[in-house]
Amino acid sequence: MKTGGPGVPVSADPRGAPRRWWRDCLIGLAITVALGLGLEVAARVYWYRQAVSLHDDFAVVHPSGRWTLAPRYHENGTDVNSLGFRGPETTVVKPGETFRIVALGDSVTFGHRLHFTYPALLQARLEHRPECRARIEVINAGVPGYQTRHIRGRLDEDVRPLRPDLLLVLAGWNDLYSDNPASPAKRLDPQSPFNRVLRVSYAAKALTKLAFDLRPPSGEASPTVRQVYESFAAPVFVSDYEGLLAIADDMRTPVVMLTLPSLLGSPDWREAASRIVFPYYTTNVDLLMLLWTKYNRAVRDLAARDRRPLIDLAQEISQIPGSQRLFGDTNHLNPTGTTVMAGILENDLLATGLLPCGAQHARLHAR
Repeated sequence: MKTGGPGVPVSADPRGAPRRWWRDCLIGLAITVALGLGLEVAARVYWYRQAVSLHDDFAVVHPSGRWTLAPRYHENGTDVNSLGFRGPETTVVKPGETFRIVALGDSVTFGHRLHFTYPALLQARLEHRPECRARIEVINAGVPGYQTRHIRGRLDEDVRPLRPDLLLVLAGWNDLYSDNPASPAKRLDPQSPFNRVLRVSYAAKALTKLAFDLRPPSGEASPTVRQVYESFAAPVFVSDYEGLLAIADDMRTPVVMLTLPSLLGSPDWREAASRIVFPYYTTNVDLLMLLWTKYNRAVRDLAARDRRPLIDLAQEISQIPGSQRLFGDTNHLNPTGTTVMAGILENDLLATGLLPCGAQHARLHAR
């Protein structure tokens, strides 16, 4: 060994240490990648075995930049027609002697984890009513994850060419889950880098779901926090809804507005408290209920201000004994709940006189 002076050894290869450092880094990186791939494979196997249908599987990018349903998707009990709407094939040009209804909304309208949806059940019910003087078609334009601003775009770009005779709008859940009352300008944009990773990686989905599921509900909120929630008027949601209604008015198409039914409205919701899904900014049930009430009040106020028809699903379903058993989670109805909802809509729509059914419709249009 060479020495650089009395008793001072000098390495025969001064580049050896850097090489060992790079080798250790590469080995660590390889182990990390292997663990990540293993977790990804395990997550994909888990999701497959649990038969969880993720809306990402049938989502494509719309030319406008939002996501939408992939045309001609037929898997896992979900059928998307060639126009990009869930349900049977239809045509852009409305068939003769047809009264066309389009149901706009998010995953509640789309039919989250359901093999049949409320628009499909509603059409089936109305088709069998002998007093209806035209064939009634109900098109499901719901897309999972849509906030009201996305629904507005769906109406203007995808639904307008269909020239519907009536629109049903059930909007607000994803606005509620994305808009933090303490920071109304802050939104969880589905196109953000975080959500883009979630759409690609099943491991990220699993870890995020685990983190959310393990959070215990918090206790009573402080008076200051509660005051913030009580003063919240959902301004972004209201503005987006007004824009949606303006487009419908430009189309000269009547709108029936629907409030948001929820497990939270059941007097016995505590029996199903484990099914409540919280937004990212709170785990307090009282605050979530307060927000749900705020959003429904906003829908009612908009309907009253513009004198538009309103079907108060939130109130009607909450009044059904045992209504907590109609929900799979906070806002998604199970098959029984979906059937109940379709029945309520059938009766209430007939009462509005907007459908080509019965004497009331004839009197309304004779004025």
